[in-house]
Amino acid sequence: MIGRHSLNGRDAGAGTLEYAAVLLLVSAIFGVVITSAIPSTVSGGIRTAICRILGESNCGVAPQASDPYEPQQDCWTDVTDRTVEGMLTVDVRYVAVRVAHRVTITTRRVLHPDGTVTWDVIVSPNVEAGVSTPGILSNRVIDPLAWAVLQGTAGKIYSFNASDYGGDEKKAKEAAQRYADKLWINQAQDDALFAVEAGTPIIQNLRYIPGAKNVINATNNVIKGGANWLMKVTSPITKHLPMIGDNIDRATKAPHRDVNKPDQHFIEGGPSIGWNLDVNAIPGMLSFWSAGRGFVNAGVRYNNNSDKYYKNEYFKINGETDAAFNLSAKVLLPTSAEKAVSAGLDKYIARIEGLLSQKSGSQVAIPSATKASLKLIWPMGGLDIKGKAARMFMLSRDKQGNPTQLRIVTETQWVFSWRALSGADQNLASGRQNVAVGFVQGSIAGRKYNTQSILDLDGPEHAENLKQAKNFLTGMGLNALTHPINAVRDFTNSSPEAKKFSAYIDQNGQTYQQIWDSNVTTFVGFGKTISGGKYVRFLPVYEPETNKLVGAQYKTPQGWKPWTHCQR
Repeated sequence: MIGRHSLNGRDAGAGTLEYAAVLLLVSAIFGVVITSAIPSTVSGGIRTAICRILGESNCGVAPQASDPYEPQQDCWTDVTDRTVEGMLTVDVRYVAVRVAHRVTITTRRVLHPDGTVTWDVIVSPNVEAGVSTPGILSNRVIDPLAWAVLQGTAGKIYSFNASDYGGDEKKAKEAAQRYADKLWINQAQDDALFAVEAGTPIIQNLRYIPGAKNVINATNNVIKGGANWLMKVTSPITKHLPMIGDNIDRATKAPHRDVNKPDQHFIEGGPSIGWNLDVNAIPGMLSFWSAGRGFVNAGVRYNNNSDKYYKNEYFKINGETDAAFNLSAKVLLPTSAEKAVSAGLDKYIARIEGLLSQKSGSQVAIPSATKASLKLIWPMGGLDIKGKAARMFMLSRDKQGNPTQLRIVTETQWVFSWRALSGADQNLASGRQNVAVGFVQGSIAGRKYNTQSILDLDGPEHAENLKQAKNFLTGMGLNALTHPINAVRDFTNSSPEAKKFSAYIDQNGQTYQQIWDSNVTTFVGFGKTISGGKYVRFLPVYEPETNKLVGAQYKTPQGWKPWTHCQR
């Protein structure tokens, strides 16, 4: 018997004639197999034998057939958002003017179909301006607020490929996180410089002098460069600061990269309306709070690294709502504990008086009215439930302008949280009142769902897909002009036409869903000043959010199947 080792060159005594005989035998068997009508089980066995004689691996193991419905798409396994927001409303004659600025920095782990990993960093600065209901509708028991604004976002996406770091995903993640912190610092500096210019008319007006704009921009760059240099030099000390120290330390070690050359960039905008309602059912004891808002956004995203999906035009509708109740610690705590908390607050105030007196060299006493106001909004605890929903249609085009893909995205999220808040309500002379409230809330449980349906439109093999997509989108567009309600039903997949198109995508495209555990922590400060019946409100917010993948599945004619690749 001729062993496999003979054909692998391990039998030095085998002669040329023996090898020739083996090759002739193998050739004869192979010829019989491919020309005769031998049953498949027999021919398969012969093929396996030939495979083993020739020293091949995986002999007799049939290749696994790929599921045509399994997504060949990127999967997001880890998404972290950090949002900072500031809002200001100022009463004018019959309405209030509302302005807000929000910046979100996102780091996202992307698992590609070929198994490679990329960490994306996304910066999304948003501004809004519009009108709000005036404060004259408010009183000490109920405080309603409604607004309508125009808002816009200009964002950038930077990708860090593990392959650029020798395949080390940990290094790619560290680079992304450091760069995200650098973008935080850059954005803060840009906002600060803009605030100085906007608040200083003489500087703002200089921009209209020929050549002065370039000088101002150059000056700003020098200021930012000096600030970055100072930050780097002092980072061994500033890294110990609470909350921001670690961010500063990482930002100074961020990889060098031109912020003006992102991998992708996008711009979007549209109208937004919202409302807010505070009800002090029992002032200082029991209160209810609710809020909600909706966005309509049209936008375009450019993928600078892809010729096929270069331009992505989209339209989306977002909505969110929030409801909470707050119960005073006087109710939650036993009498003894409540007295202890009250005594602790008295001692804290006395300690502040002592420090002020020590620094000033004279006796300083906080007015009794102020002390009373500090106790009026007693430390309170409560529960909050928040829900979000969004739906988007995105049409991708190549660099020549030809449609290549239609993507429909539906996203929902719910978060159940605890909350704790406290503050001061102070009545001053001449009809003035100051209110300051701060609260923090953190997740008890939360889930986020992202479902995407994709239909390829490029090439002659997808001609029918292109026809179906064109017919549906054209019909939805015409409905928007003539029958808006029907257009909304088309967009939300509740009309017969939308359901038919959705079924077509299920058969001829790909539909998949990713599920994340959501953890959201929110830090909010709220201030309100009332003078002469006019209100000024401000609302700073910091909200970090993490989403960890816990499930993924895709749709087939037989139902949903686990998307195992995504869960690696």
